Amino acid sequence: MIARALFATHAFIAVWKLVDLKNGQPVYWYMVSLIMFQGFEAIVSICARNGEEMKWFCPSVFLYLVSVVPPIWLMELGLHDLRVNSTQTGSLAELGGIKLDLALPIEQWVRVLEQVLLVMLLVGRWLLPKGELTREQLSQLLLAYMAMAADIIELFECFKEDIVTKNINLIYAVLGIWSWSLLQFTLVLSATHAPKPRPSINYPPPEIIKIELPKPRRDSDLSKPSCVYNIDLYLNMDIIAILTTVILQDGPFLMLR
Repeated sequence: MIARALFATHAFIAVWKLVDLKNGQPVYWYMVSLIMFQGFEAIVSICARNGEEMKWFCPSVFLYLVSVVPPIWLMELGLHDLRVNSTQTGSLAELGGIKLDLALPIEQWVRVLEQVLLVMLLVGRWLLPKGELTREQLSQLLLAYMAMAADIIELFECFKEDIVTKNINLIYAVLGIWSWSLLQFTLVLSATHAPKPRPSINYPPPEIIKIELPKPRRDSDLSKPSCVYNIDLYLNMDIIAILTTVILQDGPFLMLR
């Protein structure tokens, strides 16, 4: 519940700041309704799953992203309008319903919210129930999250380039890839069973050892496909984790660059 409370608090702050920057337009308060889904999910988790998380998917993180990403999108698009059209005069400027306090720039607010989002994902995953994860698997998952978060933070370095900040298509591309990459945090790819201990081999005494020649294989045995290796290959979580990283992060990041 602590993790969900942190998620809801950060999402509410993002909506509140968006409403404040939009001159208090009440229409944006409707985005608070997305936070209510987190409360509904918490009730379902407690009543139906006894507070445990799902094995492969984390719905609380997904609903958190649904509630916090749209306000950040709207503020980034407002920043684009501000960079292109604003003429900053005095200590307070207003453009298209967006107020800019020069003592604390709107861009700084947005960057703080974006970085806190990644911190919340790390802290939330640590506070959420482990489920079937062992301590070692949880540690590996958190380390992987930290590496992904570091790469995602570097994505916003693009906004330091004038050619990006003044091109609305590039802004949409960066925000889209950023949102797409955040879906990695909803997956729990290290939720694998611990390896079973190998049975000990008790060798028989030498006097009862029998040497058997291999039996000739029948044609029917040769025609049977050997699927065990393929099943193990496709179910190998290392391969799935690599493919997920390539599809959700490395591939889109490479295309953007």
